[in-house]
Amino acid sequence: MLECASKATIVTQNASKNAKSQTLADQLVDILSADLLFRRIKPGEPLREAELCVRFNVSRPAVREALNQLALLGLIDNTPRKGARAVDFSPEELEDVVGFHGVVFAHACRLAAERRSEEELHEIGEAVDHLTRLADSDASAEDYEAARIECYGAIERAIGPAYRLNRRRGFMTPIWNPYAINAVATRDLRIASARRWKTLHGLIAARNAEDAQKHFFAMVEATRPFIIEACRIKHQTSAIGE
Repeated sequence: MLECASKATIVTQNASKNAKSQTLADQLVDILSADLLFRRIKPGEPLREAELCVRFNVSRPAVREALNQLALLGLIDNTPRKGARAVDFSPEELEDVVGFHGVVFAHACRLAAERRSEEELHEIGEAVDHLTRLADSDASAEDYEAARIECYGAIERAIGPAYRLNRRRGFMTPIWNPYAINAVATRDLRIASARRWKTLHGLIAARNAEDAQKHFFAMVEATRPFIIEACRIKHQTSAIGE
């Protein structure tokens, strides 16, 4: 039996700005990727289409699309006539993913600095300002992380055709965001994170493409140890439970 979020999660997510631009399949990928990363769905456990349709109250095509995307992300093995199953991954493999994302999204920041319109720059600024307000407030780490994902989305939308051609959940916005909460667990960490995003916004505003690219990669490197440590702890805890 899958121990993952209920269909109420999708209803709640639909209230957010980010969910308005997402398909149901995208929302399923967000929820299930977190369940897979946190091992609420164990390695080898099946993900059955019929069960997911009932649990989330969505159509079979939406579930199939979500499973296809999860397979592309390497989180499940989706074999025709055999069905989908969760795959195992190590902290070392996740570290490779983080490094790859740093290179890819750093280039996206470079493109955003070169191509962004004034309207797109305003959208990035609004997302970063919201993030900054949350950083020095009583908001939870989860709320802050959701706002940080909005910053990713605003930058993605500023890079033009590359965004539209390559848009897959997890390709630009990182699939490891559930672990990234560990990097913003305290107010001081959130304030430091928000300052880095503020600097990135300034570089994009100035069309300083090279420094925007370098700055984002440095942001990822600063976050990487927290992500990998959270993954190691989760794997150790999971192994003890098994």
